[in-house]
Amino acid sequence: MPVNIPRFSDGLGPMTILPAVWDVLSAATARSAGATHLFLSGAAVNNVHGYPDRGLLDTEDFARIVRQITTATGLPIMVDAEAGFGGLPKFGRLLDELSSAGCNAIMIEDQDEAGATKTAGLEQRLCDPQVMVDRIAFIRRHFGDQFQILARTDYLLHMDFEESLQRLAAYDEAGADWVVPVFAPSKESLQEAAARFPDRLMVLAASPPVNGAMKYVTRWEDMQEIQPVAVQVTGEYRNVVPPLKEAYQQALDGRWTTLFENRPDPVWFDEMLGLNRPLMEG
Repeated sequence: MPVNIPRFSDGLGPMTILPAVWDVLSAATARSAGATHLFLSGAAVNNVHGYPDRGLLDTEDFARIVRQITTATGLPIMVDAEAGFGGLPKFGRLLDELSSAGCNAIMIEDQDEAGATKTAGLEQRLCDPQVMVDRIAFIRRHFGDQFQILARTDYLLHMDFEESLQRLAAYDEAGADWVVPVFAPSKESLQEAAARFPDRLMVLAASPPVNGAMKYVTRWEDMQEIQPVAVQVTGEYRNVVPPLKEAYQQALDGRWTTLFENRPDPVWFDEMLGLNRPLMEG
């Protein structure tokens, strides 16, 4: 590992916020805002590299980004391992590379391929639960407890939420450390999940997606009541675009005075990014 990264569970919960990051700048900014744990979002990383959220980046790309983030911030980071980036041999390669980059926690999801639940209606699909159980067993067999695992399932329009809970129970029994039911249909469904998986439930904070699978909007007040171990907040990278576009518009329009107002001092910026390490001096 490039630096001594704490175990992801150290200092975790209840209600630890996991901000989504995608590069050193976003990770360092999250740390400067007070984040203690990070989540590398597969959607964000793919989108900022010009790809849809379908797991199209190579394992080396993910490992390189993780190594840069852990070196710059020293914070524990959970990586969105999608559906394993292919078969189990390639999944093992991904885990080897993530381990060397300073990652000790991953999220895996029960889809045959990344992005399979972003299609519409009955085309949305999950893999057979045994496929996901086999992925977890593969991790435990070859890596022991080196990685902590968050097992994700998506609630879909044509499903009963009880099926989601049954899937998560199988993954929990297979050795997952935490579970997360994404697109839960109601506060009551999350309360039921919390009762089923005490001290092991994480929640994705989100509003209804385009595919309409979720009607419930995650609320802070509800999370205070449910008390999950952690809450993933994954939409930040979309919020970056409007102010960034405005900044470029100011540059193109010649409104440079406005653009430079309240801009951080370069020295402060380097310190925030961790660029004042000894190896960068001279």
